Amino acid sequence: MKTLSSIVTKVFLSTLFLLISAGLAFASAGCSSWGRNISMSKGLTVTGSVSGFAEGDVLTITFNNGNASNIVKIIAQGSSSIAQWPGILPRSVSYTVLASDVGSAISYELFGGANNNWAANLSCVADTSAPTVTFSPADGATDVTSSSNIKLIFNEAIRKIDDSALTDDNVDALISLKDTDENGSDIAFDATISGNVITINPTSDFNSYQKVYVAIGSTVEDLGDNPIVATNATFTAISSAAVSNSQNATATEVNDEIGSKIKSNAKKQMRSFETATTAVVSAARKFAGSVWQRFSRLRKQSHSLF
Repeated sequence: MKTLSSIVTKVFLSTLFLLISAGLAFASAGCSSWGRNISMSKGLTVTGSVSGFAEGDVLTITFNNGNASNIVKIIAQGSSSIAQWPGILPRSVSYTVLASDVGSAISYELFGGANNNWAANLSCVADTSAPTVTFSPADGATDVTSSSNIKLIFNEAIRKIDDSALTDDNVDALISLKDTDENGSDIAFDATISGNVITINPTSDFNSYQKVYVAIGSTVEDLGDNPIVATNATFTAISSAAVSNSQNATATEVNDEIGSKIKSNAKKQMRSFETATTAVVSAARKFAGSVWQRFSRLRKQSHSLF
């Protein structure tokens, strides 16, 4: 007959083995769309960690049974995402990996409640979305200052498609900068990379009203091996002198328009004054004529009396 101490020891060793194996398995697995089920006795807690994530990967923890006191903690870069669920099973929480999490382990802590045995599933879905890029100046922009730099702004961290890091020394080879379009002559430049932004600094200012074509091929990817779609933009540059001339011309046009409106209003007012004057003179003449007629009648009447 087994003693109580031997049973306790066996349960303890089994639990310890499960805890260790769970932690180690996920610490080394990384995220390539994996999943693992964990079963545990009531009142016990499972801890572990996962690593090898790329930005955009999604870690999900789901309780398949248990009770309202189920608790999960996902700890990334020292910050805890904690969920406690009442209600209908299954209950789950997901965490999307941030750029700041890449290269570090993400820890988890599961507690299935004190009243019932419980089971949970840990799963990871790899990021399959390609990075997007925004051009500045934007495609189709006009009146871009000829001394402007060009920026390619990505929505997440990127690297070369051979998994090597982007540097100021190798990023130039990934960019195409040409006059007019993809078949135009090359425009000399120097490019740099900082965070998620590639900055292109042309060696010389663009010519005024020059069309500029900038492009990047499917030569960079995110940390989940998703390459970008080749993309390009075209904009029109304008020199500072042309901008100044344009502003001066606009000011002259505005002044001319204002002057024209003033003259037009003055003419209208003069015509109104002339019309009013003519009406007054006409009325005065009519009044004077009426007075003269009355005077003449009175004069005749006075002569007839004498």
